[in-house]
Amino acid sequence: MRLRGPRPGRLTFLPRAGDPAGREGEIFGLYATTGRAASWMASTAWVVFISLTASTSFGILGIVLVLFIGLLLILPVKSTRVG
Repeated sequence: MRLRGPRPGRLTFLPRAGDPAGREGEIFGLYATTGRAASWMASTAWVVFISLTASTSFGILGIVLVLFIGLLLILPVKSTRVG
């Protein structure tokens, strides 16, 4: 299996994030599935902004919008430290 792009870095980050013992596989599976399920959103937003404005310069606003929505969704999540 050949990995390309940012995926190898992302694959090594999650298991070190302090997951509950014995549930690492479950949490990693959810993380991987969510990434694949949401990956189309930035591309779609990019195309929509370009279509609405007729300028490729505004395509980045679609990507920024998706990132901002992700930030708003992650802010209420409380972090716990594993000592």
